[in-house]
Parts: sequence; C-alpha cells; structure tokens
Amino acid sequence: MDPGASFCRLLMTVCVLGGYPLLISGCRGEILALWKRKSHKEVTRQHEKTVTSILLSMVTVGALTMKDAGFVIGFNGALMGSALLYIFPTMLFLSRTSKMTTVSKRIRLERWFCKFLVGFGVFAAIVGGGASVVATYFPRLLL
Repeated sequence: MDPGASFCRLLMTVCVLGGYPLLISGCRGEILALWKRKSHKEVTRQHEKTVTSILLSMVTVGALTMKDAGFVIGFNGALMGSALLYIFPTMLFLSRTSKMTTVSKRIRLERWFCKFLVGFGVFAAIVGGGASVVATYFPRLLL
C-alpha cells in the first residue's frame, strides 16, 4: 500500500465527515428560516430535529442508491462553477449599478457585457450539467 495514498484517503474521510454537518446545518437553517417566514411561527427544537432527520435521510438514501459519486461531483461542479464564475459576480454588479442615477458610457457597456456573461453562465451550466448527465446515464451517445 502507498502511504501517501492512504494519508490522502484519511484526509478525504475527515473532509467528508466534517463537511456534512456544516452542509446539513446550513440547509436546516435556511429551511427553518423559510418556514418561519411563511408560517409566522417560532422554530422549536423539535422542528430542528425533524428537518435534520429529513435532510440526513435524503442524503443517506441518495448515497445508498447512487452508483457513481462522480456524477454528483461533476454535475455540482458544472452548475456551481458556472454560477460562481459567471453568474453571481455579474448579478452583484448589475444589482449594484441598477440604481445609479447617472450612468456613464463605460458603465452601460460593462452592464451589457455582464448581462451577456449571465446568459453565457446559464448556457455553460446547462451544457456542463447535460454533459455530466449524458456521460453517466447515456454513455452510448458519446461513442
């Protein structure tokens, strides 16, 4: 056995085991915040436990039924990569400059380019996500 590979596997295990609680906690917080906003009721400890159980059950069922974790990694990378590189920064700029009373020619040109980048980012996410789906579930289409 390669000691370097074993050490990397150990670090990967720590990363996965440490990352899931953070992910579940963040998702639970957002779900409960949405529920509180819609229902106008206070969130109790029982609500937190219920939402946590549901989220963990969903992740566990997905992990048990999924044959290839590479699909999740590729699909998530395609969507979030495009969002982080092209969509989110340009949407922030467009939001920030939308209320400007005086807009120079440079800002108008930059806003137009940012709108193009948002469209390109959506296109890249669709193509990348589609490529992940095709490569995993329809590999015969790539021959």
